[in-house]
Amino acid sequence: MISRYFALTTCLLLGPIMLGIIIFITKAGFVYDEPWYYENIISLSKLGLSYDFILHLKGPPGPLHAIIYYPLYKIFGLNIHLFRFYGLVLSILSLYLLSQVRINGLKIGWDVSLIFACPVFYVVSGLALTEVPSLLFFSASLLILSKASLQNKSLLPWVLSGLLLSIAICGRQPAMMFTPAVVLSYIYIQRKELINKYRNLTKPILFSVSSCILPFILFTIWHGIVPKIGGADATRESFSLINGLLGLGYLVVFIFFLFPEAVFYEIKRKFRLLLVCLILISLANVFFFHQEFYFINSVVKQHLSPGLFKLYGLLGYSLLIVLSLLSLFIFKTLIIVNKENFFKLSCLLGLFFITITCAKVTHQFSSRYVYQGIFLTIPILAGAYQTSKISTMINAAGIIIGLFSYISYLSL
Repeated sequence: MISRYFALTTCLLLGPIMLGIIIFITKAGFVYDEPWYYENIISLSKLGLSYDFILHLKGPPGPLHAIIYYPLYKIFGLNIHLFRFYGLVLSILSLYLLSQVRINGLKIGWDVSLIFACPVFYVVSGLALTEVPSLLFFSASLLILSKASLQNKSLLPWVLSGLLLSIAICGRQPAMMFTPAVVLSYIYIQRKELINKYRNLTKPILFSVSSCILPFILFTIWHGIVPKIGGADATRESFSLINGLLGLGYLVVFIFFLFPEAVFYEIKRKFRLLLVCLILISLANVFFFHQEFYFINSVVKQHLSPGLFKLYGLLGYSLLIVLSLLSLFIFKTLIIVNKENFFKLSCLLGLFFITITCAKVTHQFSSRYVYQGIFLTIPILAGAYQTSKISTMINAAGIIIGLFSYISYLSL
């Protein structure tokens, strides 16, 4: 049996160190969505934190990214290497805050390093994108909420946690889905007392109101949940059921790299059902529907012929649909196990709600959207991680895939 802490330390050291080295040795300029968000920083420099700045933001997210990166821009200008490294530093700081969360009286601690086994960590943290600042304040909100859940009288931590979540929502709007998750979890846990004492709802009400303060200002200016100009395409239709299913499917993939045993356990229980579904959906998709989705598209495309690449996409789409079903089985099992633990139940519902917001982004699907909730898997599964040679190899595979995926992005 491999030492549990050896596996965790390996994940902690190899991933971010290699990412930091790649950030500084690469010569790649702006890639992916980076140019959009750099324009917001320049706009902030010219307009200040004004009505016009907020109204004309480029891209769907709020102004948090520009505000957080603005001091770096004023000191160093648009230095691509420093901006990307700054994102990595913020990610590590977010994980430090998450490591201080207490579950059943024990700190999560080194278990947070398992995030480095998630392949998308490297793209999100290695490029100066909007998820990182949002996750920093989301982690802070989780830390304060975990403390609030252990206190019976004080209301201040509930307000502070809500305010921090309010800031996180200004970075990525899906974070707002954590608010109903907390409220519903609190009502369920306190269901017996709430029958006769409605005043016990003070805590979730304070949390909800404080979490809505800043988003309310933004949404009022935008007349919607995204900027009127930069975010119009992202929500131009009501919703996309397929993107919601793809979000759930990708979540299983991420959990597999972080906590393989959680996925193996559910596969063993539902193996026959999942296998039949995979065969039937794959045949239907190849011959009739022709829907395609590509795991680590930028890496695989370079190594497969056009014919095999298309088949890879058809089968990949079918697999993700089946994985979305598997994800529902996993949620059901975890909710049954943790239904009397307020903080874990909040994280579970929050993870589910944030993941299904992928259905609201109708113009495309990206694994980055699912990553916005992945931090919540750590409090849910912390302490349940059983290290073995196979799980350590899977963690290492996640790191390797993530690094290669990041390099591929820089090569576009």
